[in-house]
Amino acid sequence: MVVAGVDPTGAGSHVSSTARPSLAGEPVAVVATVKPCVGSAPAPQTTVDVKTPPVESKKRPVPTAASDSSNGDGQPEPRKAARTLFPAEDFEAAKTKIAEQAATIADLESSLSLETGMHQVAAGKVAGLEAQIGAMSVYEGSLLREKNGIAVELGTVKEKLRRVENEKKGIREAQHKLFQARDKERELVLKEVRWLEILAADILKESVPRSVLDNSIWAIIARFKSLQTRAQAEMATARARAASQVIVL
Repeated sequence: MVVAGVDPTGAGSHVSSTARPSLAGEPVAVVATVKPCVGSAPAPQTTVDVKTPPVESKKRPVPTAASDSSNGDGQPEPRKAARTLFPAEDFEAAKTKIAEQAATIADLESSLSLETGMHQVAAGKVAGLEAQIGAMSVYEGSLLREKNGIAVELGTVKEKLRRVENEKKGIREAQHKLFQARDKERELVLKEVRWLEILAADILKESVPRSVLDNSIWAIIARFKSLQTRAQAEMATARARAASQVIVL
């Protein structure tokens, strides 16, 4: 590298320096040359050799076997035993603990599978019970419908019983009237019998004239005919009343 400048002496000359590159760790040589300027008196050329101090390398020294195995006095140090992560006792205890935890996990998995099976069985039972409850609900609905039907039929039967009671009451009243009419007819018949007995006694008497006897006989015949007609009429009326008062359930 060349550097140019003014002569510091003021003699009107130029100073140029040339730096020579060097390797790492070697001094740098700088050569300075003084040249006179134009129009000035010639000056002697002066060469200055400037050496820069050596640059220390920043590389770390490579350790050697002697440096590793020596102390400050240069004596080799005894080799230390290799340090392990876990002692043998701790390693065995850790293995035992891991085995115990694995056994515990296996027991938990077995218990979980057993509980899962029991849960599935319980779910099946619950499903069966729900199906039974549904069937019972359907059966309960059918029973309720039958109950409602029976209630309707019971109401119908009660209505029929009420009608029957009314019919029985009417029949009893009719029978009572019939008995009263029969009693009256019996009284009339008894009166007619007594009257006939009186007529028969008059017929047997010789003192009664023939015309009176004839009138009495014709009166008896007419009376019997009227009784027969009345009896037939009463019989027809009773039959008609009985036919109209038949109880229909």
